[in-house]
Amino acid sequence: MRFKAIFLSTLVFIFSIGTVHAAGFPTKPINLIVPFGAGSTTDLAARSLANAVKDMLPEPIVVVNRPGASGIVAAASVANSQPDGYTMLMSRVSCNGAVPALNKKTPYKVDDFTFVGITELNPFVICVLADSPYKTLDDLIKAIKENPGKLSFGTSGALSMLDIVGMMLLDAAGLPQQAAVSVPYKGDGDAKTALLGGHIQFIPNNLSPMADVMKAGTVRALAVTTKERLENFPDVPTVAEAGYPALSGAVGWSGFFGPKGMDAETVKVYAEMLQKMKNDPEWLKATKLLGAIPNVLTPEESKAFVMKQYADFEALGKKLNIIVQ
Repeated sequence: MRFKAIFLSTLVFIFSIGTVHAAGFPTKPINLIVPFGAGSTTDLAARSLANAVKDMLPEPIVVVNRPGASGIVAAASVANSQPDGYTMLMSRVSCNGAVPALNKKTPYKVDDFTFVGITELNPFVICVLADSPYKTLDDLIKAIKENPGKLSFGTSGALSMLDIVGMMLLDAAGLPQQAAVSVPYKGDGDAKTALLGGHIQFIPNNLSPMADVMKAGTVRALAVTTKERLENFPDVPTVAEAGYPALSGAVGWSGFFGPKGMDAETVKVYAEMLQKMKNDPEWLKATKLLGAIPNVLTPEESKAFVMKQYADFEALGKKLNIIVQ
């Protein structure tokens, strides 16, 4: 009997190696809701996560795209889901930070979620075409000042992060919001296409969708919103080096969130999963290839991070008088 008990204990240990699931969870596939369409930066990040953790859980994570209204459709659907851990959100700075801060009519509040973990950071780059006459950020700002209302920049919609970073740039330069024209597109990919086609003069976009054209030399990045220069783009100055340190707070991110009120044990399962994922070479490689910076935070760190960003966006909204009540 003693040998049998030891044998069974050994089997339990062997089969638990590499897994992080608690007894009884999960017993069915987990839906990971993505706020943007297939092929988007968020979609690729979600699929990379699902692939990285496929051997850590007894059930798969299934990516479900639910685009619409700058991510509000997806975020609202998760906020209103049962907090059983089977419906999760690939959260983004837009729908989980900026939108609830600047639009008080948003059908959920910033803290209507369980903050399981931030997974990555995605800085912004301010780009122009390679043959643009603007060689530096100061060149661009000077042109905007001299030609009020003439230069335009692309966004992925009103109060999207591209729109907000554009506002932040104008504010940091001491310019009114009407100094440059914000042109909305269906997504950051469409805004990028508009820049490449010469339909707009500049774009404040996430690094992820711009990395390929930056490497190809098709566009010129005038500045990046990181505190230090990027390893893969050492010639691109930081916004502080370019003379606009206030823009260093403009950073995108992805996270793994659930509805508010999730069970502590389920949160622990997911948090341990993310902590294991952050050391996975394939996930690290895939994340960096997307132009993002791996940055896995604990649930406590994630909540503090999101609430700080929310407060910063709200302060900006009050300053610019753009908060929708």
